[in-house]
Amino acid sequence: MKSRYSYIVIAVLALFIGLVLSMQLRTTAGNYQGGLVPLSRVKGYEAELKKVKDEKNEVTSELVELEARLTAIEKGKSGRRCVYKRTCN
Repeated sequence: MKSRYSYIVIAVLALFIGLVLSMQLRTTAGNYQGGLVPLSRVKGYEAELKKVKDEKNEVTSELVELEARLTAIEKGKSGRRCVYKRTCN
């Protein structure tokens, strides 16, 4: 009788552990897409990367504009008033 009871207990425990393990594998497989980073994080990183690239392009164009303005001021061809008297000569 004891051996039959122990086999039943072991079978129930094995079934329980198998169910828990299969649920865990399904949960992690659903959140991950072939790597170690969850898909939602990847989407967030892609959006952030696009935003940063757009900001970089804006800042680069502003830099080019300011450099051209500085060059014009240095050459005295600017249409604006001079800020420093020694550069207005």
